[in-house]
Amino acid sequence: MDVDEFWAVVESAGVGLDGRTGDDGEAVAAALVTRLAATSPEGILEFQELFDQLHDALYC
Repeated sequence: MDVDEFWAVVESAGVGLDGRTGDDGEAVAAALVTRLAATSPEGILEFQELFDQLHDALYC
């Protein structure tokens, strides 16, 4: 998974929520879990690895 695919997955999680994301993002997070659960275990690990890299880059 590359960065563009990562962001496509994140953006796809918000599709269909019709603005019901709330201030805390719980609806998007739940949709993201559902989206990732439909992928392979390898896809989930690739997503997590890239998430960790991007998250760590914010705090370096």
